[in-house]
Amino acid sequence: MAIQTTTLNQQGGNNPLELILKPFRFTANSSISELFIGNSNVRQCYILERPYRCRNLRDDRSTPGVNESEAILPGRYELTLPWSPAFKQLMLLVVNVPGRDGIRIHIANKPSELLGCLAPGTGVGVDSVTGSTDALANLLGRIVPEMLKGRSVFLNVIR
Repeated sequence: MAIQTTTLNQQGGNNPLELILKPFRFTANSSISELFIGNSNVRQCYILERPYRCRNLRDDRSTPGVNESEAILPGRYELTLPWSPAFKQLMLLVVNVPGRDGIRIHIANKPSELLGCLAPGTGVGVDSVTGSTDALANLLGRIVPEMLKGRSVFLNVIR
């Protein structure tokens, strides 16, 4: 049985909403960034990922499923809001990442709870974020209404 994926983003005539992911802490176990909306200097939340490993795109990134436990490569990626069969709810999905799929933004506090996904937080610890539930609710409150209006949303990953 095929599962239909519906995205609430529609191509509209308005400007896309740009999210900027700026890293500030790298360790052997994690990458922690600040997430900004548009050109704002006000941080929306922190984002926890698995560690970033600088690789050449010609390495093994073109093979699906490879390096899923690593941070997302630098680039500009659209966010959609499809149904997640695994989580049984609508969830933000980062699409068109080279060699990757299924990158969601979901609640988590430490890298071991992530497999290539992003976890928002209101605070940071060593290799962790805190307040993930609140941070995700706030982020969704900013993004989803824009998506429902037909506005495209993009995540700009800077490394």
